[in-house]
Amino acid sequence: MRIALSSTVLCRNIRFLRTKYGLTGKSLAMLCGISPFRLRRMESGRFVTDPDAALILRLSAVFGVPLDSLLTEDLERKENPPQPDFTQSRKNMSSRGSEATMGISF
Repeated sequence: MRIALSSTVLCRNIRFLRTKYGLTGKSLAMLCGISPFRLRRMESGRFVTDPDAALILRLSAVFGVPLDSLLTEDLERKENPPQPDFTQSRKNMSSRGSEATMGISF
């Protein structure tokens, strides 16, 4: 399933949350099971293809942000953005068979 994005809210939120929590592009890409190149394209708004729903759900889970907030709110301007638990994200993703993409530690 593909999601057509008409705004740059998702792009800005991904970059903001990644930098706020000190993640490199490479580490976030690994957590999400995508290439760093694809993540850079997403953050810049230059999608090769629109991100699929599964990827957006993974980003939501990694950052601990409700899906609707990730897609519609400017989280940089929000007073108290959610605090993600990256160790929990790693455990949840590993239990779903993504162990090979989870080669980083926090």
